[in-house]
Amino acid sequence: MKVIVNGKERNLKDGALLKDALKGEPYEPGTVVAIHKSTESLRTESDDFEVMTNRGSFCIHLNGSEHSRLWKSLMKELPGCTARWSTHNITAFGSFPTKLKVDRSEHRYQRYDCFFSLGGFDSSTTYMMVAKDDHKWAYGAGQAIIGRVTRGRHVIDTLVETDEILSVEPVVSETFTENYELTTDMEYRLEEGNKVESCIRIKLDDRSPESAEHMMILIQKGSITATHVSGSYIASDDDMDIKIASEAKGVRENGSVYVRSVGVGTGRMFFYKQRRQMCESFNHVGDVEIGRSIIESVREKDRITVVTDPPRKLAVGMTVAEGEKLLTEAGI
Repeated sequence: MKVIVNGKERNLKDGALLKDALKGEPYEPGTVVAIHKSTESLRTESDDFEVMTNRGSFCIHLNGSEHSRLWKSLMKELPGCTARWSTHNITAFGSFPTKLKVDRSEHRYQRYDCFFSLGGFDSSTTYMMVAKDDHKWAYGAGQAIIGRVTRGRHVIDTLVETDEILSVEPVVSETFTENYELTTDMEYRLEEGNKVESCIRIKLDDRSPESAEHMMILIQKGSITATHVSGSYIASDDDMDIKIASEAKGVRENGSVYVRSVGVGTGRMFFYKQRRQMCESFNHVGDVEIGRSIIESVREKDRITVVTDPPRKLAVGMTVAEGEKLLTEAGI
């Protein structure tokens, strides 16, 4: 069977155990391993609707009003409606019948407002209007604003009489949730297609040498402890007795690694799950190449195998020849 281990495909015997998959991979005994179990998708409809015309498409964001709910119920009747007239103030699509009450009062409209109008003050000839500039007028249905054009606004200025609505579709967003199981059980029986991550691998930022050195010292035994776990990061307090110079800064992106260099908690290492703004108190250590599933799933006090790219090279205690060989192999 095929499984993915730390981003690499491996062929294993059916019923292989986790320990079989981890042979030759970075892993410290007793640390957690993440095993991908499934992917769930969630499709949700928003209050945004795409209106396709022969000139291109534009999106309307509904405002949640009674008139917007009426427009939503009429959505399937709009394809085939044409631009019956287009002026410097508005473009009008229709007509179609409604039961809107006649209201002859004037109202103010802003550019890109979408609203209902009654042709001849008759609800049997209702129009969907799009304002092309700020103006005040009586369109027969009260203000009757349903929403605003939020995307594709350039299309509005190109519309002329006889242009047609081809379709109206809700804008659907789809989010995916990855489900992982954490385990330290090397007898765990794997299944076809499982994705396994045994470590966090960090590509170090060469602009932050002291911060990178702190990371290498932190993981000199091969692992760290997740001492803090929140919705936006995990952090380790394994080595707090240090001083670090101010080094590379940046927005703390999902998958980035930072160390606090100033203030309470200096030396605390952060692995980010969500984007956070730049902070002068944090140095950029590097970015996660492998192991995001561990970061997403880890619990407080779990131990995690961590490796770096480049790895730590220590020549202390070696002969000159041994040290030269070590550094040459590392490309130093």
